[in-house]
Amino acid sequence: MKGFTSTVRTIRYYFPLAPAGSVLCFFALLLLANSFLTRDPYEIVLSVTALFVLAMLAFLARIQADQLSKYPIQWDSSQPLVAGSKPSMQRLTGVVVRPFMGFRLHFAVQGRLTVGRRASLFLSQETIASSASPGGEIPVRLAFPLSGLFHAEGVLKVGDIFGLTRAQFGGSYERHLAVIPAAFPEAISVRVEATERSEEKQSQMNSDEEKYYMREYAPGDRFRDINWKSSSRLSQLFTRIAPVAQEQTKIIAVEFRNYREDIPESLESIMHLNHLKSWILSFLRVVKEANQDFQFVVISGKGASRLETKDDIERFAAELAELTYQSVPLEEVAAPPTDEIYLFTTPYDRQLPAALASYPQKRINLFRTVSPRAPGSHKRRSLALFRLREQLPIPGLWVFRRDFALEQPGVDHSRARILGEEAVEAQVITLA
Repeated sequence: MKGFTSTVRTIRYYFPLAPAGSVLCFFALLLLANSFLTRDPYEIVLSVTALFVLAMLAFLARIQADQLSKYPIQWDSSQPLVAGSKPSMQRLTGVVVRPFMGFRLHFAVQGRLTVGRRASLFLSQETIASSASPGGEIPVRLAFPLSGLFHAEGVLKVGDIFGLTRAQFGGSYERHLAVIPAAFPEAISVRVEATERSEEKQSQMNSDEEKYYMREYAPGDRFRDINWKSSSRLSQLFTRIAPVAQEQTKIIAVEFRNYREDIPESLESIMHLNHLKSWILSFLRVVKEANQDFQFVVISGKGASRLETKDDIERFAAELAELTYQSVPLEEVAAPPTDEIYLFTTPYDRQLPAALASYPQKRINLFRTVSPRAPGSHKRRSLALFRLREQLPIPGLWVFRRDFALEQPGVDHSRARILGEEAVEAQVITLA
């Protein structure tokens, strides 16, 4: 089996015809065979000419492929991939040779985008360029309808402008790339006030007072801020630091509840989770932008993450992209000692009532997606998997499964304050 696979790969690597060229070659051979039977000279000339043109184009493509294979062309995939309507930009580097006139360089990327448990999309996208920038770079545009983990393979080819022949060269570029969630469809307006438990702050002040409230004297410090008592004891000048420096660091507790029964995914379940990923990521970015000193502890089914900087949030975005539904958390994580917590959940979270009861001492703020058939007045969000104007990926059977009887878990409004609630209506395709 392994030898057969290797043979197929070799044939695919050296086969000189593109799909359109293969069709033309078939009809040219058919016409040539018929011309010998009918003894029609026009058919002979036409068929031989078509075959000669194909052979010449294939020969020229192979010459260029052998020439380009000598140069270290690389796929620079360092730029993040983002789901949504706008394509993400990456690049090819080291393209120092321009193809012959009438030929172009092709970079084909294909692979599976994992979007859920046993749910994926097959994507195939191709970048075509006649020449590179003066720096030897070619932009690569990749578009993704959903966030997830993209298992990609890229190959380089040289082909004619008519799309009849192509010659592959070099090895394949294999990547496992996180496609981070798109930005939330609209601006998020939320006021967050982080407060730590008073006993936690008092304990921290007592244990770390010297560490947080004094440092060595530096030129430019005010003379009246010198701590003369400590300086005389340690024979070195120390400066007092205002207590506000410690108080400005606040902790925000956030829980991303990616929970669902271990059953096959559906169109609705995938769209709800993808929308919730965009929601929590935009929430983290907006709160951090408004409050630079705020830090987050984000709890999910895979554990807890401490996010202190904007870079931490962007790194978490890649982890968030790979999260799928889980039936139970991988490990029990204690919530940080804060008076307030923000929960993000979907209607598939049957454990939500128990989760609300597990935070008896906290103020609970809830963001959740709901079924479009749920009672009450909710903001309606129509989300489509595909857009007709874009290149369509190939989904799995999960796209045909629907959750028409999706029940909404109850929420004790005396325990939780709902800050955001959106009814997600999942569609397969839209014309927009």
